[in-house]
Amino acid sequence: MSGYDVVVIGGGVAGTSCAYHLRRLGVGGVLVLERSSLAAGSSSRSTGFVETAYRERRRVEATLRSRRIVEELASERGVPFVRCGKLLLGPDRAALEAALVLRRELGAPDGAVLSADEVGAVVPELRTGAPALWCEGDGHTDGPLLCSALARDVEVRQGAEVVGITIASGRIAGVTTREGGLSCGAVVNAAGAWARQIGALAGVEVPVDGYRRQVAVLEAERTTLPIVAEELGGGEVLYLRGEGERRILAGLHSETTAEQPADPDDFAEALDPAFEARIAELVSKRLVRGASLRLRGGWAGLYPIAADGEPIVAATEVGGFFVLAGLGGNGIQLASALGEELARLVLERA
Repeated sequence: MSGYDVVVIGGGVAGTSCAYHLRRLGVGGVLVLERSSLAAGSSSRSTGFVETAYRERRRVEATLRSRRIVEELASERGVPFVRCGKLLLGPDRAALEAALVLRRELGAPDGAVLSADEVGAVVPELRTGAPALWCEGDGHTDGPLLCSALARDVEVRQGAEVVGITIASGRIAGVTTREGGLSCGAVVNAAGAWARQIGALAGVEVPVDGYRRQVAVLEAERTTLPIVAEELGGGEVLYLRGEGERRILAGLHSETTAEQPADPDDFAEALDPAFEARIAELVSKRLVRGASLRLRGGWAGLYPIAADGEPIVAATEVGGFFVLAGLGGNGIQLASALGEELARLVLERA
């Protein structure tokens, strides 16, 4: 059997980011095993937000680090990064001001709280009477191209489904794919919506499941829309962003786990009529010409959400078995930072 220092299971943005940082930290034998192709899961169905306009300290700190890494990858490896800015709409100006103070405390180079009139001046096609936190350095990238760039200097085996994990004396000894066995000193479970199944192979409970979410594609005569996020209540957020000059992506972000998890190997990938109708109603209210937008399809993907709603970046009770999973609907904007955290943890523990 060939041997590796670390085997990363999952070729999405979480797995490729961890592998990228392991190599940067000097680990020589790193292998990524992907059951399908790079970014074939949630990373290819993302809207690619690289955004930092949040109010929670941990989230702001992590997304600022991720944005810096994506900017470096854009410069060094040609990863596309469209810096369009983000507006976080909110009726509570005091909360937005507190978020701005937090950003400055964490060293963010951008950020301002805009009045409703100023929001209208920045984005004339937006209809709102609320203030907003404006982060002009935010933007979006391409999930598959980001994964490819992160994996450039790493050995990757695509079409390699992991069917077994070998443990000896309480520690990881190897993994088995349908093609055969591999010895290794550590395993990183970065399998997204499949993280629970991979954990079971090692006898470790990984409380992460996939929850179906949808994205609509709308056609406009012309748009320069940045990322726009508006809290609707109940943990639900309406988000919009321009895609080129004539298209707008729209969705409803929610990381609740009240509904039944989806089967990651068998879920509906087309839009639901009820979702289409709700998006049409919300967009017609939020955009000046929203009622004239034409639906041009869309898609559904899975948010890999942990039971407590927080990303898992952790060692486990099995020596050498680590988990980077449960990034929810924020994988692109969190993975670069959390992948580095997990890589450092692997070096400390393994």
